Amino acid sequence: MQNKISDKLKISEKEKILLIIVGILALVVLYYQFSFTKQSEKIKALSDQRTELQEKVDSLPRLKIKNEKRKKEIKIVNANIYDSSSTFFPEIIQEKIITTLDDMINKCNVQCNSMSASEPVTETFKDEDKKDSKEKEKNPLEDLVNKYNDLEGNTSVKGREDKPKKTSNSKDEKSEPMATHLSITVNFTGSYANVLKFIDEIKGFYKRIVISNINFAVDEKGISGNMVLDFYAIPKIYNDDTEYTQWNFADEYGRVDVFKYNGQPAQNGDATAVDNATNTTSEETFESSKPQKQYDFYCSLKPISSDLPTVMIGKAKDQERKTYVYADNDGIEDVEIYLVQKGNKYFYRYKTKGEQYPKNGKEQEFTPNSKEFNMKIYSTSRNSKNDKAGANIKIYNKTNLKLNVDVQGDDKERPRVNIIKQGGTINVSKF
Repeated sequence: MQNKISDKLKISEKEKILLIIVGILALVVLYYQFSFTKQSEKIKALSDQRTELQEKVDSLPRLKIKNEKRKKEIKIVNANIYDSSSTFFPEIIQEKIITTLDDMINKCNVQCNSMSASEPVTETFKDEDKKDSKEKEKNPLEDLVNKYNDLEGNTSVKGREDKPKKTSNSKDEKSEPMATHLSITVNFTGSYANVLKFIDEIKGFYKRIVISNINFAVDEKGISGNMVLDFYAIPKIYNDDTEYTQWNFADEYGRVDVFKYNGQPAQNGDATAVDNATNTTSEETFESSKPQKQYDFYCSLKPISSDLPTVMIGKAKDQERKTYVYADNDGIEDVEIYLVQKGNKYFYRYKTKGEQYPKNGKEQEFTPNSKEFNMKIYSTSRNSKNDKAGANIKIYNKTNLKLNVDVQGDDKERPRVNIIKQGGTINVSKF
């Protein structure tokens, strides 16, 4: 009996193989169910993450180029805003303005009989001819500020406090340009030449002074009359007028009596008079007040940390900056300037790595401001060891005229400006 039971419990080789296969399949099923599926999900998640990170890595160069382009656009707008607002006063400081006028009066040897100033008022500028029109003419400075805010993502400008914005349900309501206005009436007496010098001093002042009205009469002693001078101040984005705003009122300026004639008449009817304040003659004063050099082109070099592009080149008296080219490079920028003569006419063009003027690459005709070409380059000292911004400026003078290049403010140890003469007469002066 026992032998029969034992025979029944015996497993054949075939059955053993089947049991092993079933066991292996069971292990495979358990592994797939509890381990492989989870590992597969983790692998898929990591793979997706890798793909996402790779896409970000691939987009970094494009983002870098986009950000650099955006920064450059912001700096160009900064330059336009700075250029548009630079001739206006940042604020009206009557004491400073009166002292400035007194300096001009002393310099030109003109007698001031009286001076009266109005109270500063903030005015809204409107076009009187179109004030009834529904369409308002936009102010160029307002457009530049709006463009700046768009490029900045409507973020606040450094050094400027955030101000709450007023909301309005009216779609037609638009902000109008505002400015603070001051008028000063000056009664003067002087010789014809000195009065003209005084007017030239006012017109040549680095801030805009408008001669809105002038009346004068001529007699044997010279010219006597009065003029109304208008001063305008607008808010500035940057503190670029420290020379005007940072002023110590405790110091002594001008003279005790601003209306006292400060010169001594010449002897024997001689036209030359002596200025007591400077101990110079009117002829010497006239020599020192001769018109400054008239430049044909301007160039500016800044560090990469500046709010302005590192390189700016443009034609003189181009208020709209249509002839300007820019570059924003933390290293050395290659610049080329061409002056070409065709017959009796003169042409120019210039370019940086990324921009050129004219855009079609052809030379633009122009008339020099004098018998020589004059170019002014404004540079700045290095602000750190890492400040490596600069320019190699190749100049091709293919004309019969001399080109004078005046470089101002460049770093003495590590200059930003490197002038490379490529032909023609080129004179470089640094000061």
